[in-house]
Amino acid sequence: MKTKLIAIICMIIAGAATLFAGEPTIKFNTEKHDFGNIKEANGPVTATFTFKNTGDGQLAITSAKATCGCTFPKYPKKPVLPGQSGEITVTYNPAGRPGEFLKEVTVKTNDKNHKRLKLVIKGNVIPSK
Repeated sequence: MKTKLIAIICMIIAGAATLFAGEPTIKFNTEKHDFGNIKEANGPVTATFTFKNTGDGQLAITSAKATCGCTFPKYPKKPVLPGQSGEITVTYNPAGRPGEFLKEVTVKTNDKNHKRLKLVIKGNVIPSK
């Protein structure tokens, strides 16, 4: 009985180790979003950036930070398994910001080839009258 239990535990550990052994690779559908003309009166707008882990290891998004306080990124806190997809949403608040805008979000990952990526949003805010 002990031998079977030890064998089962070893198989579980070996299986878990394979999840961590590979290398993750992040692949975004797009890294830029143009909102075009948006009305200040309509409030915040959100862009969704979809990505896939095309590697063979768990992908971790360690942070996503915007260049200003008017832009708010949200990213998955749990690792993304190989072959799975995830989303980073970026919300821009146009209140009091008429005219053109161009904002960047720096995304940090454990993908050794893409440790830092830039997501870009842009548009033109039509002021309230």
